[in-house]
Amino acid sequence: MIDTHCHLDMLDNIPEKIERAKENNITHIINPGISLESTKKAQELSSKYDNIYFLSGIHPEELSEKPYETILEDLKEIEEIAKDKKCLGIGEIGFEYHYENLLDKKQKELFEKQIEIAEKLNKPIIIHSRDSFSDTYNILKNNKQKTLIHCFDYGLSEMENFLELGFYISFTGMITFKNARKEIIECVKRIPENRLLIETDAPFLSPEPKRGEKNEPAFVKYVLEKISEIKRIDIKYLENIINQNTKDFFQGIY
Repeated sequence: MIDTHCHLDMLDNIPEKIERAKENNITHIINPGISLESTKKAQELSSKYDNIYFLSGIHPEELSEKPYETILEDLKEIEEIAKDKKCLGIGEIGFEYHYENLLDKKQKELFEKQIEIAEKLNKPIIIHSRDSFSDTYNILKNNKQKTLIHCFDYGLSEMENFLELGFYISFTGMITFKNARKEIIECVKRIPENRLLIETDAPFLSPEPKRGEKNEPAFVKYVLEKISEIKRIDIKYLENIINQNTKDFFQGIY
């Protein structure tokens, strides 16, 4: 298994978490950047562990943490860091419309500038899209880079629109929740096998039966188990398919 989206740099006892992941058959972990500082931490971790990779990017919530002019300067370093061979893509980037204090920020411009970096370096992009389907779709519909919608939490029509653009979709522990939306479960049922990825988004969104604990890479197995149950597919067959999908998308994994 591969945890395609884990904020490893946010976890405590990182060596312990990495070892527990290995014990649970997690062969690789991809650590996204959400700021210049977190991207640097993710890069540092990737240099210490053969099976750790990272993404270089600035999350839209960073707009509430720093002046926009400072973030523009940070983007220069984000681009340089992204040239590292263990950087598998630009992310996580996109739109965050859940918080009102971010609605008047320069999210669109920041998003577009990072897509330009991905195009320049020919790197895939990993998308954060919350309560912002229309703007996300309109920005990406003419995009030429490989694209992954991480932590998918929309419905069938949105998923179909993304799939028509050739995008991959990644699911988290949200699908295991006792109160999981029926529509998200239906999305899992209907997604083509060859577009499906899994992730923890640790330390967030701990799956059942680990609710109440901080999420970690080892817990991605519960996402795999739930998808196997929902799609009624043999779990080992499904694991092999998802591993291949992940390697097809993130072609730098070895």
